Amino acid sequence: MLYSGQHSTDRSAERRWDEIAQTQGMLQERQCAFGNCGLWQTLSPQWSAAYGLLLKQNTSSEVMPAAHELKTAVAVVRSTVQVLGIRLRSAEEYQSGLDQVLADNEGVEELVSRMLTLARFEERSGSPPEPIDLSQHLEAAAEKLGKYAETKGVQIRSSFEQGVPVRLPPEGAQILSSNLILNAIQHSPKGSEVIVSVRPRGIGHRQAWLVVQGFGSGIAPENLSKIFDCFYREDPSRSRETGGFGLGLAICKSIVEAAGGEIRVQSVLDQGTVVTVSLRLS
Repeated sequence: MLYSGQHSTDRSAERRWDEIAQTQGMLQERQCAFGNCGLWQTLSPQWSAAYGLLLKQNTSSEVMPAAHELKTAVAVVRSTVQVLGIRLRSAEEYQSGLDQVLADNEGVEELVSRMLTLARFEERSGSPPEPIDLSQHLEAAAEKLGKYAETKGVQIRSSFEQGVPVRLPPEGAQILSSNLILNAIQHSPKGSEVIVSVRPRGIGHRQAWLVVQGFGSGIAPENLSKIFDCFYREDPSRSRETGGFGLGLAICKSIVEAAGGEIRVQSVLDQGTVVTVSLRLS
């Protein structure tokens, strides 16, 4: 679980927050040199959200990956600020640097947003959501990501059986469908295809099966058990290219398990990967 309601007393998290706070102070000092551009007002909410997430971690094993990811994202912003402060620069150079800082901050914002999404689904409670048609959400996600797939030279081939009701929040169905298809596209070579389908399956057709298949390089057998871990990346260099944080599949797992379902992965090296989600039909 990403975080619980209890505050952590883990000193590793505190030390990492101290490092984030040092960057916060440096940015405040630089604000006068950069002029009244609203930089600090833009960044402050992200530091606060990051701090809140770290404090709500409940074990060292959960704090460490989250703290490391936040530290790395903040370090990117800090490096840009440090370069700007090495010497006096023209107004145009400062403006260019500030544009880069704000762009880098979007990375911090995206990371915090994904962490909050994961936490939200892990802590979801209360009455079950109303039934929704899973096929409609998967079809919408495939259509939305179609243009992106084209830029990667990948074709999305879909097969939807209409009227597949499951109890998922609409937001969860959208995130689940988009994350699985996007992940498959990003790991598929040019000229290949991604196959997505949803239909009733199982004994007596009492389950809805959402299946996403890609024909990429596959996942090594020793790594299959890790792919749903928060911040896990089998190939860090690919994550840098795609801008991923290693949270997409962890979020999918939380959404599915919150609905009482199951998500599993089958993969063969140099042949591809199949992700199957099974949910109870409503």
